[in-house]
Amino acid sequence: MIRAVAALAAVALAVWACSVDRKTPALACKTTADCTGRRTCQSGYCVTDGPVDAKQSDAKQIDAAVCPPACASCDFPTGTCNLTGAGSGSAIACPATWSCVITCNNTAPCGNIACGGASACKVTCSGSGACGTLTCGTGKCTQDCEGSGACGATMCASSCRCDVTCNPLVGACGTMTCPMQGNRKCTQNMVPGFPCDSTVAPQCHSCP
Repeated sequence: MIRAVAALAAVALAVWACSVDRKTPALACKTTADCTGRRTCQSGYCVTDGPVDAKQSDAKQIDAAVCPPACASCDFPTGTCNLTGAGSGSAIACPATWSCVITCNNTAPCGNIACGGASACKVTCSGSGACGTLTCGTGKCTQDCEGSGACGATMCASSCRCDVTCNPLVGACGTMTCPMQGNRKCTQNMVPGFPCDSTVAPQCHSCP
């Protein structure tokens, strides 16, 4: 009888020891890849699956995040995808729901640029032929055209905020289709054909 009680006590102690959430140097981690078995990295330690608070859940999601193949690099906290030109004629597409920073120049030019599903796109075109046509969706769209013939056409009529910086007198920008809010043209000085400008009227910047 005494032996049976002792055995049960030993089993109970083992179960209790396994369930205790102890933080030891052996369980320290930076990502889930550092953990063994079915453990996941949460708050700097490998732990077994179980109830976690919101902060730990967020950390687990970040560990599992994957940078889209199209991106050269990603900043997960801000949801930013960085892309660079791969050569003339090579189209670029910002992954859906991401905010993209796209850099194109005459030595690493971009073809047509698609930002239809992006939350935002910031495009820099430096040098002749740096960018093809830029097509924006409903997100914020910013384009900087530096040098003669740097940008192709800019199509951002659906954008909640579209701004194009260029000097049309030297042909830095192509044709532009800018947003219209009511009867207001969202262009510099509200002049048709001038670069898109979201600051000319409150209706021209409606991003949430």
